[in-house]
Amino acid sequence: MLTWMTTEVMRTKARELKLGDSMSDFMRPHLDMALTGGRWGSISRLREQSRRLFTTSVSCT
Repeated sequence: MLTWMTTEVMRTKARELKLGDSMSDFMRPHLDMALTGGRWGSISRLREQSRRLFTTSVSCT
């Protein structure tokens, strides 16, 4: 996901990324992932990865 975000920002030169209305709207066209549900499915795993990524604090000293 982070790789896609970096590539998309460089490609579009946009300050905002359009992820879609739902996780599956994002996964299909952008990440080319199979959509599987359930506790260990791809949607659940990407949702958890997204939560961790977007709540991370990065600082450089």
